[in-house]
Amino acid sequence: MSFQKYTIQRIFYFAWACWIGPTAVLHAQNPFDSGAFDPGTTTSDPQSAFGAFGGPNSPMVPAAANQPAAAPEEKDPDPVVRMLRASPPKTPEDMADGLTWMVRIRRWDEVGRLLDQIQSAGWSLSQRAALARSGKSSLWVRLRSDQAELSDPQREIVMQILRAPAEIARDLKWIDGWIAKLGSSSAGERRLAQLRLQDGGSVAVQQLVSRLLSGDSAATPIMLAGTIVEFGSDGVDALQAACLVADPQRSARVLFALAELPSKKFTAELGAGLVSTTLPDDLRAKLAEILLAKYGGLPPEDAVYALLSKRFDESLEEYQMARSGDGGLPDSVWRLTPDRMSIQRVEVPAKDRMLERTSQLATLRMRLSAATSADRVEGGVVLLQRAYRMSPQLELRELEVPWYTETQADRMPEAGYWEQVFAQAGVWQMHGAAVRSLQMMGQAVNAGQLVAPMDFLSRLLSDPRPMIRYTALETVASIGPTQPYWGMEKAIETAWEMTQLAGGPHALVIGLQAELRQAAQQQLQLQTGADVTAVNSARAALLALHEGKPIELVVIVDRVVDQSIFELLQRLRQANRSQSLPIAVLTDQLYPHERQLIDDTAGVISSVLSRNAEQMERVVRMLLDSLDTSPMTAADRGNFAGVGGKFLATIAGDRERYGFYPVADWHDRLVNTMGGMTPSSRISLLAGLGSTESQRKLAMMTASGNLDEQERLEAAKAFGRSVRQFGMILSREDVAQSYDLYNQLGPTDPVAVKSIGLILDVMEAHAGKMLWPEGL
Repeated sequence: MSFQKYTIQRIFYFAWACWIGPTAVLHAQNPFDSGAFDPGTTTSDPQSAFGAFGGPNSPMVPAAANQPAAAPEEKDPDPVVRMLRASPPKTPEDMADGLTWMVRIRRWDEVGRLLDQIQSAGWSLSQRAALARSGKSSLWVRLRSDQAELSDPQREIVMQILRAPAEIARDLKWIDGWIAKLGSSSAGERRLAQLRLQDGGSVAVQQLVSRLLSGDSAATPIMLAGTIVEFGSDGVDALQAACLVADPQRSARVLFALAELPSKKFTAELGAGLVSTTLPDDLRAKLAEILLAKYGGLPPEDAVYALLSKRFDESLEEYQMARSGDGGLPDSVWRLTPDRMSIQRVEVPAKDRMLERTSQLATLRMRLSAATSADRVEGGVVLLQRAYRMSPQLELRELEVPWYTETQADRMPEAGYWEQVFAQAGVWQMHGAAVRSLQMMGQAVNAGQLVAPMDFLSRLLSDPRPMIRYTALETVASIGPTQPYWGMEKAIETAWEMTQLAGGPHALVIGLQAELRQAAQQQLQLQTGADVTAVNSARAALLALHEGKPIELVVIVDRVVDQSIFELLQRLRQANRSQSLPIAVLTDQLYPHERQLIDDTAGVISSVLSRNAEQMERVVRMLLDSLDTSPMTAADRGNFAGVGGKFLATIAGDRERYGFYPVADWHDRLVNTMGGMTPSSRISLLAGLGSTESQRKLAMMTASGNLDEQERLEAAKAFGRSVRQFGMILSREDVAQSYDLYNQLGPTDPVAVKSIGLILDVMEAHAGKMLWPEGL
């Protein structure tokens, strides 16, 4: 019986209910019909409203004979609730109706009971998905609102129901089933499949692209591509990335499908495919045939080149504007997989989304035979910037630069290429690309493709950017020049600076008032763990910067006596060591022209000093976000410190080969500051210095309990090599101390018997009282 046929009965019933008393009045929208007059009814007509909640005729209700006897429930005063309990919902559609009515009459206890039934019955994922689709959006909005009197477990059930359709839509078997229907002979079924696949989001896009790349015959390529395009910008981005896969056959399938799509727009990918040097002749001819039949003509190569250059310039401009703004929320892009045979979706900062498209256009343009040397340089900068943004760690890893592997043999080794890339990266302020270009240059030199450009690297050892200085020294160390060059002393200075990185970040705090300097020091140590140098004048600040400590950020908390803040900022930006450091001005006592200078100077932020940790955390984040390169991680610091220490140990330990390095000029610093060096590097360095202090330290290392047996024995052998080369430079007191240490530690320390004993053997051998120990 339909609800509409019983309007007269409902009016009669409403009047009767009002006559017998207000407690029996039903809601005006009561959906129940004739059976509603008998609360005890347990059966219903198959067409009655009770069936809507799932009576005995529901397809999900077992036969009555198989059901255990239910405990009698207490009668509820609300007839709607009594009818629901009399005929409980079983199907997802019935459950959606029941929940809807219970929410309308605000019976949250009954809503909770129904949700608990769903949980206890163990509804499958497909049943929950069907329930989510059956309920209207207003139902789920009310169930998630604060007015819903539900327990936390019941709210979690609601969320599980709402997530069920998406979970099913991301299941590969479900997606594959709908992809198979894209090849159906029924247009309606194909359209339904396209709509259902959109529920799968990026998972469906990736599966569709994989089918298109593999040449799956379940559906035509144009049907697969058309379905992908219907995902909007997400699908278009995926197809653009798929055009760059390494296998020409796979990328050609994507290009053919794009060419056949009903569109008047001639994409950059199609133009590049027509004249690309990476597609075989037969595939280019087939693509040209499809496009000729569609457009009635083909663009010449110079028109394609002009189109790609225009799109590249536009995309580069958009990226430069995006990267100068706030970071924004994380975004995602489609990118080639490491094997470059398919695509994958990865999370990136919002500002890097446009960089991905710029790198694609750079790759397409570099594949053209008409590409110039300048095009390859610009493309190299963009792709190396992308490579750095993908993996900001400074340790060089395998780079996802398709152009490098494709054109390495005939283009990359040309003279000065990496220097040009480095210079262009500086023009565009892409410092990550500059770092990567130096690393790639070192690889090319070590592979024998380039002659080491030592003059170029020497200049970079004085670069104001710490990352560039350290990377340049790392490249020099990997090359290992054996002839004098211009930057020899700068190499020692930079290596010594790098050995101090292992101690963590270092900050410079400037301000007249000691209380403010102390507050800033405490907050910086709390937020970054930085070691802090605090000064009260501009002169002291500049001296601290030129001492060689690896200062990574500057904080101004107050005015100073010898300069205004305006003059101080100008001096800091003009000084080589602080030219590229991030600077925070944490005082509100600023003149208008000082505020204007801060706004106009890159890498300088203005805020206020606070003892509130959350406020200072935001300040530090703003300070680090002003950098184009990411802050060094602990791994980066350890790597650079190790490179610097190993370099110093190498040039000091082999004076015959590296005698052109002025190591003696740096003796005091090298001996007294070795905290960031490994024990083996310290031992090699001390052995090559040949001084009283270096031999004394080697002798003391043999007695150190902080070193293992092998390291203590190595220190003793290094002492022997130093004595053989430079003679015994220790005083009588030092020799006597060695004997005392042997007598003191020997009875309890077996390692001391070997290591210190070897030291004493060397001393007596040098005095002519015994033969030199074997191996020395």
